[in-house]
Amino acid sequence: MALQAREKEILILDAPIQPNDEDYALMALQAREAELFYYSIYLKPDSCALAQHRDKPPVKTITLPNGGFKLLTCEELLSGQSPLNEWLIHGMIEKGNLGLIFGNPSSGKSLYVQDMCFCIAAGLMFHGLETATGNVVYIAGEGFSGLRKRFSVLAKKYEVPPPNNLHISEMPAAIVDQKSIESVRNAIDQVGKVALIVIDTLHRNFGDGDENSARDISQLLSNIDTYLKTTGATVLIIHHSGHESKGRGRGSSSIRAAMDVEYSVKKEGDTVTVENTKVKDFDPPSPMSFKLKSIELNKDVGGVVLEPTEQIPSKQKGSTSSDIENTILAVLANAPSDQFVHATDACVVSGKIPARALKADYVKTETYSKMDNPTKEAKRKAFQRAIERLVETQKIGSGDNCYWLPPSP
Repeated sequence: MALQAREKEILILDAPIQPNDEDYALMALQAREAELFYYSIYLKPDSCALAQHRDKPPVKTITLPNGGFKLLTCEELLSGQSPLNEWLIHGMIEKGNLGLIFGNPSSGKSLYVQDMCFCIAAGLMFHGLETATGNVVYIAGEGFSGLRKRFSVLAKKYEVPPPNNLHISEMPAAIVDQKSIESVRNAIDQVGKVALIVIDTLHRNFGDGDENSARDISQLLSNIDTYLKTTGATVLIIHHSGHESKGRGRGSSSIRAAMDVEYSVKKEGDTVTVENTKVKDFDPPSPMSFKLKSIELNKDVGGVVLEPTEQIPSKQKGSTSSDIENTILAVLANAPSDQFVHATDACVVSGKIPARALKADYVKTETYSKMDNPTKEAKRKAFQRAIERLVETQKIGSGDNCYWLPPSP
């Protein structure tokens, strides 16, 4: 059986006349290995692609060892992508993250995410934070009548035309439903490469299921992984706060457990505050605070946007990434002479061997003493990321349990 990509669809060559589940499993594997469009493996026998090849003999299907389960060596894993953070919004959301934005009704959570979507699609800074420009898909489950006005207001606020790469659904999805999520993926594939997919809200786009049921949430997350995450896009879910616990999203705890990043949105008066409540692979950013500002579209129609209460810097709680990198460089440059050791032949950076190096434990201890991150674990993670960035950019060398500065030219 062979598969061939052609303009966002897969032609199945030498296909079986009556494909069974095992055939489709093999198609899935081949499509995945060829990095083709995943949704197309669900082609049915009466599809155009199969109909063109009904005269072909059936193929012999195989049962893959371990059900296709595969192990990578650490070297293979690290060669796949850079260990550095790849940001959708710098310091806030990474590319490929699965995230949750939750808050009470009318707290401003949709307003906040719509602003985010507009900036990413239009290639604008998001309240002082750099964004990665790309296609955005907004799966709207409610508030259709107000979306036109909200995005018109954002276009006026930023003084740019409405971005053509911001795509908004005309109806809600039912993500736990197989046919519905396949249809959603089909529509997304027509867009092309997507940077961000937003589900607003989880409840309105859930389908026939119970968000308090771990089983239904498992199906929801499975469909998100299979059909949305495989696009390579960041997926953000807008959700309501819990009925009793306002500090978490409503429903099964499985929802929060599955998230890479999570933010709460709270409104007091006309002030909206966005605060990080979970993060996995970077330092939690500082809270952002906004005021609601009215913008008039014409004499009778207007809307509101979020305006920061102060200039929002790209800043982390505790020491920032650049602070830590500068501290490490200062420790390496200014350590007492009795702390240096003779550099070995393994100590190479920029093709040169330095005269001396510092033991890694000394650099770590000195740097930790100058960091104000709240916990030891936060310091450890922040220090390690700073070291990785400095080595990646060849500002320092690392090896033999030592760190060193490159020798002078």
